[in-house]
Amino acid sequence: MQTVSYATRLIIIVIFQVRRFSGLPPITEMEQINPEFFSKHPDLAKKLKEAYGSVNNIDLYIGGMLESKDGPGELFTMIMLEQFSRLRDADRFWFENVDNR
Repeated sequence: MQTVSYATRLIIIVIFQVRRFSGLPPITEMEQINPEFFSKHPDLAKKLKEAYGSVNNIDLYIGGMLESKDGPGELFTMIMLEQFSRLRDADRFWFENVDNR
């Protein structure tokens, strides 16, 4: 019996779907992910186009890492903000939670 881990299934999610779901502006070209990085490494953009075919096929992890500059890019920032907001809002002992005082 073959088992597939949760992390392996997440790889199937592409950056295009997550950006659209989160309300971030769409990316139509590889170079739009991180213009500064791709201007320094144009060969990498070409390799990504060969590997993925379209910017809409880039994996979430790869696309998120490519967006990063001096910290998380806008996609990973949005994911972390969403996760921590949900954790905070669901924590009945959080000091700012006025509903459970």
